[in-house]
Amino acid sequence: MKTFGERTNQIPIPQEIKKRKWKWIGHTLRKSRSNITCQALQWTPQGKRKRERPRLTWRRVLEKEMAEKGHNWNTIHQLAKDREKWRRIVCGLCSTRESRGRGRRRTQTFEPDEATTSSDIVNVSASIISTQIEEGLQPTQQAACDPGWYGDDCNFLCHKNCLNKECNEDDGRCKSCSSGWTGTYCDSPCPEGTYGKDCSSKCEGFYCKNGCNHVNGKCDNGCVPGWHTVDCSKVCPNTSYGAECKSTCGHCRDGVPCHHVTGQCMTGCEPGYTGQNCNNVCPDGHYGDKCEKTCGKDAKCNHVTGECCGCTELRMLVKEKEEKIDSEHNAVIGLSVSLSIYVVLSVIVCCWRWRAARNDDE
Repeated sequence: MKTFGERTNQIPIPQEIKKRKWKWIGHTLRKSRSNITCQALQWTPQGKRKRERPRLTWRRVLEKEMAEKGHNWNTIHQLAKDREKWRRIVCGLCSTRESRGRGRRRTQTFEPDEATTSSDIVNVSASIISTQIEEGLQPTQQAACDPGWYGDDCNFLCHKNCLNKECNEDDGRCKSCSSGWTGTYCDSPCPEGTYGKDCSSKCEGFYCKNGCNHVNGKCDNGCVPGWHTVDCSKVCPNTSYGAECKSTCGHCRDGVPCHHVTGQCMTGCEPGYTGQNCNNVCPDGHYGDKCEKTCGKDAKCNHVTGECCGCTELRMLVKEKEEKIDSEHNAVIGLSVSLSIYVVLSVIVCCWRWRAARNDDE
């Protein structure tokens, strides 16, 4: 016969006491370590206990209940900081198999009708019992929580990262994690450099910035300098380097590609160029291989060939000047000749007029 508590669907008093006890412990552990209540919870009295005192103390009871679920004071103290995790721990520590929550499956039943034979009843009963045994239940035990639920009343959802939403019906621990997640409750992403199911795949060989995606291994944040493609598995093309391969290589000797990360020319620079990345021309007065040749102090020449800078232009300028001088010289000569002729003609005319005037006088 059912008890009054079972008929009224009430949680057993010992279980309720136990649950409230652990809720209080979690509340206390979340306080500062300097708090007197928190200190008293883990305080160990000094000296010996008096004779005939019970061996089982309140603290030993707590430690026994923790040990049954694989915990100790250190792990309990860490878990208590997260309220959601602590609720799961309390459910696991205080669980019973007689819960009545919304995630509970109904026990299988079979109601025979008038056409049912005795052999049918035996076969169906055997099937029900076999199903319950496969689920890890005793044939007389109430069915477990529906998939995806856990807790005393099956009123807590398994963590979303539990594989197939399956978790331990007592404390919500995931049986297995979805791809990219790890931890007891599958609430932690794979460590940096790993991804996939059980975090078993490694990003080694991929040069992802800040690590690869912990689920699919893709480089969500791009590549480190010197690498490109979706999975950052290829170096920059021959003529580029650096972040996102946007920088252009300098004038490396013999057309050898520069370093895909730093842009440095590993074989040296082409004649006429200098600098680590061979992006600078030779300074004034120098030219050629490694800028070791000179074209005179304070002189400016072509940084590759050493040819005087602006020689062609200078020749043209000189030629123009010479042509201008020649034209001016010719003009002066022409003017001088014209003046000379004018003077001679003037003298001749004057002489002729003088002689004509003298003849008239005679």
